[in-house]
Amino acid sequence: MAGSYQRLPLAVKGVDGRRTQQRALAPVTRASRRAGCFLFGSAGRTIWLGCWPRAAGGRADTHEEARIPAHAHTLAELREFERTRFDQIEDAINAGDLERVQELADAVQREFVPVHDGFMDTVTAILSHFVDLTSPEQGEEIGLRVMERHMAGPWFDQYLGAHGDSPESLRQRIVDVATTWHWHPTEFTMTEDDEKVTVHTHPCGSGMRLEQRGRYEGENAFKRSVRPSKSTFMEAGFPIYCNHCPEMNRAGLRKGATVWLVEGWKPVRDRGHGRCRQHSYKRLEDVPEEFYARVGFERPSEFAPQPSLRVRLFTDQELEELAAHPCDRLVGAFEAGSPEAALDLLEFARGGWSGMHGAYPIYLALLWNEARDSFGPDGLTDTLERTAPELITSVHEGDPWQWASFWSMHLYLREIRQEDGAYAFVVGERALVSEAFVGSTAEFCVALSRGVHARGWEGVGRFDAEGDAIVHRLPAPG
Repeated sequence: MAGSYQRLPLAVKGVDGRRTQQRALAPVTRASRRAGCFLFGSAGRTIWLGCWPRAAGGRADTHEEARIPAHAHTLAELREFERTRFDQIEDAINAGDLERVQELADAVQREFVPVHDGFMDTVTAILSHFVDLTSPEQGEEIGLRVMERHMAGPWFDQYLGAHGDSPESLRQRIVDVATTWHWHPTEFTMTEDDEKVTVHTHPCGSGMRLEQRGRYEGENAFKRSVRPSKSTFMEAGFPIYCNHCPEMNRAGLRKGATVWLVEGWKPVRDRGHGRCRQHSYKRLEDVPEEFYARVGFERPSEFAPQPSLRVRLFTDQELEELAAHPCDRLVGAFEAGSPEAALDLLEFARGGWSGMHGAYPIYLALLWNEARDSFGPDGLTDTLERTAPELITSVHEGDPWQWASFWSMHLYLREIRQEDGAYAFVVGERALVSEAFVGSTAEFCVALSRGVHARGWEGVGRFDAEGDAIVHRLPAPG
C-alpha cells in the first residue's frame, strides 16, 4: 500500500542549519538494496540520503556502555582529538578507508552519549536543587518558568512551529524531529497512519534512561512530582527532568501546533519498558482529547476549517530509514560506493549533533540565571557548585585519552598540551557556558572546581578561565 501514496521531497539540513535543495525519492537499485540504503536523486545527481542500520552498530544502549573506553596514549595520539570525530570521518572518506570510517562512525555513537548525559544530568540536578530550596510545587513552577523562556528560542521552531497548509513543511519538520531523537540518544521505530506519524521509543534516550539508570533512587536522588499538574501529565511521582515534555505539549497545543506531542503517561511511560511515543498529527482536529486534558486544557468543540493533510507523507522504507542513525547510514553509503553521498550524510550527522549540543548550554544558562534571580548571587554560586560537576560525571575517573575524547565531542576543543605534571585541554567556553549566562566563565570555572573538590574527585584537576576558553588541567597519570 505504501507505494500507492504520494511521495514528497525530503530536504537535507546542513551543519549550519540551512537546507540544501529538495530531493525526491529515486528508484531503488539492486546495489542499494544490498547495502540497505535508499537513493535520492536531484537534477541529474543521485545522493544517499539514508541507509538502513548496519548489523554491528556502535550506539551504546546503557549508561555504563556509554563510558568512553580506556586507551593507551601518547601526546600525539591525544592531539588527534583536536580534530573532531566528524573531521576524522571526513578524512577517512576522502582517503577511501572503509575500515576507518566504520570505526569512527561507531566511536561517534559511543562518545557523544557521556556528553549528552552530562548536560541531561545537570539540568535534572538544577531542577531538583530548586525543589530542595523551595518546595516540590514551587520548584516545579520555577522549572516551568525557565522552560517557557527556553521554548521562546528559535531552536524550538522545529517542535512548536506551525506547519500551515503544507504537507512538505510537515514532512520536513518530522525529519528534523527524527534527527533530534538520534542525538538524545534513542533507539526508535516510526509508523504512519491517516492521522499521524509516530516515533516509538525503545526507550527514550534521555528521561527514561535516567529512570533506568536509577538516578531517581537512593542517596542524592533526583526529584519526582508530589501532585498531578499540567507539568506532569497530571500524574504524581513524575520524574522532574521529563516535565519539559508536557510543558512542550501545552505550548504546542496553545499555538495550534501538532508536530511534537508526546504520549508520556502511564501505562506507556512505565519504567519496565519505558516506551513513550511522540506523535506528529497531520491536523489539529485529529489530536485526541486526552492530550488536552493531560496538560490542563479543554479540547475545543470546534476547529477552524483545515485543508486535508491526510496524504501519505513517507513510505514504509523511508520511515525505516529515518529511524536509522545517520552515522550508520553514511557507512552504508560508503560501503555501496558513494563517497559523495557519505559526505552529505556526514554533514547531516554533524549538524544534528551540533544542534542538540547547542541547545543544552542555553537551557543550563537560563536555569542558572533563574537561580540568581530567585535566590541572589550566593544562590547562583551555591547552585553552580552543587550542579556543574554533573557535566563530567561520566568521565570524572577517566584517563587523558577518555578526557580528550570527551572534550572533542563537545566540538570546541582547540588544543591539548602537556604542562608540568598535567595535561591541559583548551576548550572554547561555549562548550559549556552560553552567552546567555548572566555570570562569567571565570565564575563558572571557580564553582566547577570547588564542586569537583567537594565531591572528592581530586583526580579531575581544576578548571580555569583564560580569555574565551576554559582550560581543564588534568593531573598526568603516575
